[in-house]
Amino acid sequence: MITSTASPSNELAFARPVHLYHLRSRGQALRRLLAESGMTHEKISELIRHRVSGRCAECNFMLNGAELNAVFNEIESDNPKIRRLQVGSCGRKDCGSYFYDLRFEHADGIDWADLWQRAEAGQEVFKPERVEPSGKLRDLLRAWTRSCSNRQKLVAAGILVAAILFLYFRFRTPSWSSGPSPFQVDTGTTYRVAPY
Repeated sequence: MITSTASPSNELAFARPVHLYHLRSRGQALRRLLAESGMTHEKISELIRHRVSGRCAECNFMLNGAELNAVFNEIESDNPKIRRLQVGSCGRKDCGSYFYDLRFEHADGIDWADLWQRAEAGQEVFKPERVEPSGKLRDLLRAWTRSCSNRQKLVAAGILVAAILFLYFRFRTPSWSSGPSPFQVDTGTTYRVAPY
C-alpha cells in the first residue's frame, strides 16, 4: 500500500526484528510488492540502499542498505559479511546471533509496516522457542562445512585420522610390536631377608 504522508526523510518509520533464515525471502517479497506498486527495479534498489538498514540484535553490527540489497537480490559478492548473511549467519564473524533488527526510514508514499506485513503473509512464521542456544564450536563447524568443498573436507578428515593414528602408535606400544622381555625371573632361588 502506498500512502502519502509528509515527514522528515531521515525519520524512522518502521523497525522489525527478523530471523536471518527469513532475511532473503522477506527482502525478495518486499521488492516484489514494491514492483507491483509500479516502481522500477532501479528505483527499488535505490530506495532500499538509502532507506533500509539492519542491526544485529546481539552485537549491534550495522548493515547499510547496499549490503541488504545485495542479500535480497542474492548477488554474488567477495564481501565476507554479505556471504555470511547469505548463509544465515551474522555479518560479524565472531557473533552467533540469528536475529537482525531491520530499520526502515520514512520515504514519501511508502507504508513500510503494511508492506512488511504483506511480505510476511503466506510465509512460514519463525517461532523463536524452537531455536536451541547455539554453541560457538557448532557455529564454527557449520560455517566451515558451508564454506569448504568436499575435497577439502576429505583432506581434513584424512589429516585428522593420520594425526590420531600417529598419537596412538607414538605413545602406546602394542603387544604385537614388542619383542620378548630381556629380563628373566629365577623362580627356583629362595631369598632370606635378615632382620635389622
